[in-house]
Amino acid sequence: TGSGAVGVAASVVGSIKAHTNGGDVKIADSRSHDLDLSTGSGTVTVVATTAPERVLANTNGGDVDVTVPRGAYGLTISQNGGHLNIDGITPDKRSGRLLDLTTGSGDITVQGR
Repeated sequence: TGSGAVGVAASVVGSIKAHTNGGDVKIADSRSHDLDLSTGSGTVTVVATTAPERVLANTNGGDVDVTVPRGAYGLTISQNGGHLNIDGITPDKRSGRLLDLTTGSGDITVQGR
């Protein structure tokens, strides 16, 4: 979308690509194995109920909040300001799963549950 929020809820099993120039991107109860999400200004939120193979989440101005099942994940983190919070996952670049998270100015939070 050019401007505005993007939301996807439940039961999407394949790949999800969601992009907006301005607004939040929210993916809830995802069973997708591949997520490619970005916003020019806004928050990117992912709640995955099954472990994804890849999450690419990018915002130029806002927070990135990712919740995934507990386990090992490769992490690529890029941020120019804000806090980094990681809880409930094990960073392991050999895991076969990747969380690639970027924010220009905001917090990045990764939670395993």
